[in-house]
Amino acid sequence: MDPQYLKRDELEYELSVRGITEFGAETLRSMRRLLKDKQKNEGFGKIACHNSFDPDIGKEIDICNKKVVDLERLLETFQGGAESEEAKYIFSVLQHLYGRLNRLHIDDDIEDAETWRDCKNNLLRQLESLETTMDRKCFSFRSFASSSQGRNNVYLEDNQDQSTMLPVSTSTVVIHQNRTPVSQWGITFDAKKTGLSVSAFLEKIETYRVARNLSEEELKNSIIDLLKGDALIWYTSIRSQIDSWHTFVNCIKEEYLPHDHHEKLWEMIRARNQNQNESIGTYFACMTNLFNRLGNPVSEQEKLYILKRNILPYYIHQLGSQGEINSVDELRKLCKKWEINREIASRPRSTLNANISALEPDLAGNPGPFNFINRNRTAVPVNSVTSNDKTCWNCNELGHRFQNCRKKREYKFCFRCGKAGVTRYTCSSCSKNAPVSRREGDLRPYLTVEIYGLTFVGLLDSGASRTVIGSSGWAKFQELKLDLKLEKNISLITVANGSSCDVLGVVQLPIKLDNKIRLIKAVVVLGISDNIILGVDFWKDMNILPSLTNNSYTFDESPQINSM
Repeated sequence: MDPQYLKRDELEYELSVRGITEFGAETLRSMRRLLKDKQKNEGFGKIACHNSFDPDIGKEIDICNKKVVDLERLLETFQGGAESEEAKYIFSVLQHLYGRLNRLHIDDDIEDAETWRDCKNNLLRQLESLETTMDRKCFSFRSFASSSQGRNNVYLEDNQDQSTMLPVSTSTVVIHQNRTPVSQWGITFDAKKTGLSVSAFLEKIETYRVARNLSEEELKNSIIDLLKGDALIWYTSIRSQIDSWHTFVNCIKEEYLPHDHHEKLWEMIRARNQNQNESIGTYFACMTNLFNRLGNPVSEQEKLYILKRNILPYYIHQLGSQGEINSVDELRKLCKKWEINREIASRPRSTLNANISALEPDLAGNPGPFNFINRNRTAVPVNSVTSNDKTCWNCNELGHRFQNCRKKREYKFCFRCGKAGVTRYTCSSCSKNAPVSRREGDLRPYLTVEIYGLTFVGLLDSGASRTVIGSSGWAKFQELKLDLKLEKNISLITVANGSSCDVLGVVQLPIKLDNKIRLIKAVVVLGISDNIILGVDFWKDMNILPSLTNNSYTFDESPQINSM
């Protein structure tokens, strides 16, 4: 791949996959020189990919598809030989696209993974076909290497670098290619609850349509191949009214989307937590697709609020020491950085030491029996629990726990006792282990929570609209020397007796109740002696339902429905 023939967006991509993401006012000439320097240190045939590279699969497929279409048009009128500028441009872009597609690793846990793989493989086949056609044309026209009649030379997009010119045909080209018939796409909608939803069906069809370069008019003529069962009967009855693909989309949504689809989808979005083994990239991609299916645009702040609540507790803890986050992309990049750090930290240290011991044995360290982790803990015999004693509550197989199960989650069960058909918070046995305490001579309810590893007994106060940290609670945080950022947007607060107290500031804290963690903005009031007062904002964010008659609480699993 010769950088001399790549456009700006292609150069930016090739540099970003090599770990260079800041371009500033770089010219094409300097970017090409930088890429050539990087290529000198790369092995032949190896695909360079920096560990920070995290592609958006849908966006990458769309970009590659457009570039393949452009190459097809250019190749239709190509008349030169292998040494012509036009041929060098085509070969360079072909190599660029091969690398771009081969960097897309589509895991099984990604939504619509099979569809994306089909799109990727189809584009790779198209590239192979283009390469074969290019080789044949270059061979046939070897004696006409200097022929470039009937073409205009156009410069690349940066006027500062005009050393390379790309011949582009001025004629209009109609592309005729062998396409997979719609009937062989393997996508059908049958209106059954066990099949594809309307939204998922339409999304898949649009993805295939773009990947196979099919027009909406051609798709409209193949609707009958996409439906079966009750859906096909319905379509047959209104077929005469369908004059375009757009009309069909509106009709099928009107017929098969539930009347309260918007509200139910909001419930699903608010309840969609990141799974334990789900990467940040995959989770954010799924949530983006869910937001898109709402139809109406969702504000950035609303997206941020939901994502901050539903990511894994590990990331919520990290967010507690962060300042203001203003966009979803900023949150995703932060979480991606923490994900990488977490992965590095979890690598076995003994393996690293074993690898360096042969190189510098005097500095490799002594792998003695000392165990820092177990200094203050009671040792547990290794053989006390064998892998064969473990039973997975998800697949009912021996040898592993449900947290490590690779099979798809088929049904819900309690994460504490394994009871099927319930969750941890609706389990009749486990949900009762959630006491609300009272103090001697004090009838008010108290609840035990955890913040940054510290245990607090907080007052459950339905009369307080905000969660409040008192002087004793704030002193505990000061002892930990945490870098907590105080917002100075509140100066006074009115307490229960009607008096006003000065506010030190507002701080964002990761409050843990049972196994749930939520980021709560607490008001710091040094004039209050309590550790913490758990206000109505805490109740709502945790979705708890206190029962003061039997001194217990449960989690309400019916999320609030947003008002749009």
